[in-house]
Amino acid sequence: MTRRNFRAEMDRMLELQGGFYTFEDVMDHINAGKMQSFAKGDTWVITQVNEFPRKKVLEIAFVVGDISTLHELESDIEAFKTEIKADIITATGRLGWLRRHFKGWEVTSVNFVKV
Repeated sequence: MTRRNFRAEMDRMLELQGGFYTFEDVMDHINAGKMQSFAKGDTWVITQVNEFPRKKVLEIAFVVGDISTLHELESDIEAFKTEIKADIITATGRLGWLRRHFKGWEVTSVNFVKV
């Protein structure tokens, strides 16, 4: 079994998502408690909590790894949602992933980006 290069995968993903963060930014946010890290096997999930006037949202900000292991982390993420008393979990991703891999999730909006 080869070890994943999480740093390279994360750098690539962060760039594809618009360059809002660097790997160092994400690690700084995790260390400061602004983001949370969940890992199992070859999968790493980074979340962040967003508080709005009427809702607390646990956002799945980044995922690197295997889709099968991601499902194994779902219970840990759900438990954290309950612990922090968040109302919902949100994530951004390709619609093809939703149809194939994420039963129980629903599309509530689509993001538009203008550069």
